[in-house]
Parts: sequence; structure tokens; C-alpha cells
Amino acid sequence: MDFKEPLSSYQLIAIVGPTASGKSDYAEKLALKIVNSGNKCALINADSFSLYRKMDIGTAKPNILERKKLENQGVKYYQIDILDPLEISNAALYQASTLKIINFLHKNNSIPILVGGSGLYVRTITDDFKFQPVDLSLRKQLEKRAEAEGTEHLYQELLNKDPNTAKTLNPENTRRIIRALEVIQITGLPFIPNLPQYTNRFPKTLQLGLKLSREEIDKKIDIRTQKMRDLGLENEVRNLYQNNELGPTAKKAIGYSEFIDYFENKNNPADNKPLTLDSTFTNIANHTKRLVRRQLSWFTRDPRILWV
Repeated sequence: MDFKEPLSSYQLIAIVGPTASGKSDYAEKLALKIVNSGNKCALINADSFSLYRKMDIGTAKPNILERKKLENQGVKYYQIDILDPLEISNAALYQASTLKIINFLHKNNSIPILVGGSGLYVRTITDDFKFQPVDLSLRKQLEKRAEAEGTEHLYQELLNKDPNTAKTLNPENTRRIIRALEVIQITGLPFIPNLPQYTNRFPKTLQLGLKLSREEIDKKIDIRTQKMRDLGLENEVRNLYQNNELGPTAKKAIGYSEFIDYFENKNNPADNKPLTLDSTFTNIANHTKRLVRRQLSWFTRDPRILWV
């Protein structure tokens, strides 16, 4: 792709798009292009689960050897393997630490390239994003209700109070549903309209989105899921599960939550039969495909993104 302005002129470059679209490879090539032109550059992970150590196969993060090779070529990777799986992660914590990294890079005349598919995490950096109010006691009440009444009941409540927000959320994502209800109850306002308008935090920002056809991305997901199986995803998750190392955030990651159900001998929601290894991997692929649809819905709404 030819760019109208030199890449070195940007304060921030973001590579976004759905899972399995090739964001990491594209970002690495772009970073090396910048370094080879005589400028400094660094990569910053914006995938929420790649922050965690020991969650390697299921997140398909660039491995240590790949990152070391890049660093030897002048490109350092930030925000990968910085948390233990028991630690809680959220967008506010990610924003605070990432903005410090970007400030450091700017002081050293290094161009940051943000790369990842966690839409909210990306926008906390690309936009002047201020977080909505928090009420921990209210959140605990909603969490108790979710345990007693079920996530589906809270989702229906959100659907009644704020249908626009509800339609953007996964009906099984208890944490996001609770957060939306929390903000609505505190502010009396819908949740989504509280997101900032599409205005760059850094005036010179370039956002590139990688987009493939639905058929192509589904095929890549099937291949990627099989590769995870071959590399030993089951053992990776089993070790974390048996050692009680998966915290409340980490255990929700696709590829990990499905195996927790498998280890706990739960039935497959698709046919109400006991989960097998094959059906677990089928669920991982299907859930990833659903995630891709949501990611595309999130990113295609942003008019600033140039699609590659």
C-alpha cells in the first residue's frame, strides 16, 4: 500500500481488524520498513489476552523467539506477557500503562505501532477516552444477581433499558453486561452514547484495518484452530486449570473457557451431549468466528480506518 505521507510523520499507527486477519505479520513488516528507512519504531500489543504470560498457543501471540528476532532488528514489542493469568485486566489499566509507553517512545523519537483486535483497548489509546463512573458496591450486587438469576436474565434487563447497547454485546458476556447496567444505573444514560466521538488523541494518527472476505477468514480460523490443537492447546489450558492459575479475566478467553467446560464434564450447548475433544475444538472455531463478526461490526463503524 502506498501512503500519502511518510510513515515517520505519524505520532501513532494502529493496525486493527478481526482475529486471524494477519495483523501481527502486517505490523511487523511495516515496523521493519520504518526502521530500514532510518527511523525508530516499536510495536505495542492491543490484544487483551496476549497481555497474559503462559497463555501462548490459545492467543496466537508472537512467541519469544519471534519477538527477540524483531528486537535484534531494532523493533521492540511492548504489552505482551506482562500479567500473570490470575491478575485482573481491564481497559482502564491498559490505557494507563500504554500511554506511558507511548510517551516514552515519543521522547525517544520512536514511532509506536498499536496492533490488535480488542476494539475497546484500541480506542482507549487512539481516542481521548475517559472512563465512565464506577460503583463497586453496585457491581457486586449485579454480580450476585448474575449468579442467582443467570446472565440471560440480566441481558434481557439490558435489552429493555438500552437495546442499542445490548445488541452490540455478546449475550453470554456477563462482565460487559454488568458493566453496562452499572453505568446506566449510575448515570441514567445509555451506555454506548457515552463512548467518545471518533476524534484522534494524537493529531497525526494513521489507522489501517485488515479485512478479508467472510469465506477467507472462516477458512483461516479453521486452519488456525487445527494448528492450536497440533501445538498442544489442551495441555496448555490443562496445566493452568489444574494449578488454579486462571483468574476471572483470563478464563473468559476463547480457547480457554471452552476447555474449562470440557474439563468440568459439561454438556455441549449445541446438542446437550457431553463435550468431547472434537466438539471442544469445534466450539473454539465457532466462537472465534462469532468474535470476528463482532470485531468487524466495531471497527467498520470507525470512519478513520483505511481498509487494506
